[in-house]
Amino acid sequence: MNKNYILGFVFAVALIFFIFAALSYDPSVNNDDSVYLFSPLDKLLKGDYNGTFAYSDVMLHGDTGLGTFDRLNGEMVAVDGEYYQVFCNGTVGEVSGSQTASFAEVKEFSPDIAFALESPKNYSGMKELLTDRFESDSNRSVIYAVRLDGYFSEVKTRSVKGQDEPYRPLEEVLSTDNQAFFERTGVKGTAVGYFHPSYMADLTSEGFHLHFISEDRKFGGHLVEFRMDYGVLSADRSDKVVLRTAGVSSDYF
Repeated sequence: MNKNYILGFVFAVALIFFIFAALSYDPSVNNDDSVYLFSPLDKLLKGDYNGTFAYSDVMLHGDTGLGTFDRLNGEMVAVDGEYYQVFCNGTVGEVSGSQTASFAEVKEFSPDIAFALESPKNYSGMKELLTDRFESDSNRSVIYAVRLDGYFSEVKTRSVKGQDEPYRPLEEVLSTDNQAFFERTGVKGTAVGYFHPSYMADLTSEGFHLHFISEDRKFGGHLVEFRMDYGVLSADRSDKVVLRTAGVSSDYF
């Protein structure tokens, strides 16, 4: 084990204590452990990209999450209550409450699981590691908000260009030059998102869905691939999803 990795592991252990201290659940502040889903993902898959939810509303329901915007204009990443928009040209901006979401998934993050990464992992390795933890924690039938904090030796992300009507289905948009890919090496940052059990496939993407934002907030997007050298993996278990559709809320489970 080299010196850099030892230092990284020490950093990761310290970060675990920070995460639990900074994000620990406080019933006097917020007793809602629900995941809020603004529109089913099927809305995007069928090509409905119109923003129907004000981000001022979305922000009230979670400090951590992901999503997109009116006309599918970029990727949304929410970390520690700060909301960012990653544009198709690679730039990053702050989200205002007056902007609208065509899809978003957020919650108040209060980790039930947090542990230091013991060896470098790529995306598939991380998925295997976390699902094993989810299995031992309870089972894989509940939803988990996921957060990765640390040093990434390689990161590949993507973002999507704003669309014009008449809209095409998402599969067609993603098969053309309407999306751009970005790659960075040696980046400190945070990936956030969700693990969805298989029975939620009719509502949102099955398995893992993560977005990334760099520590300097200048790089990010939908997470395609990565190699995480050291850091902390944390997850927040939830057994309740609230689905918002056109201003109406309903408990999904």
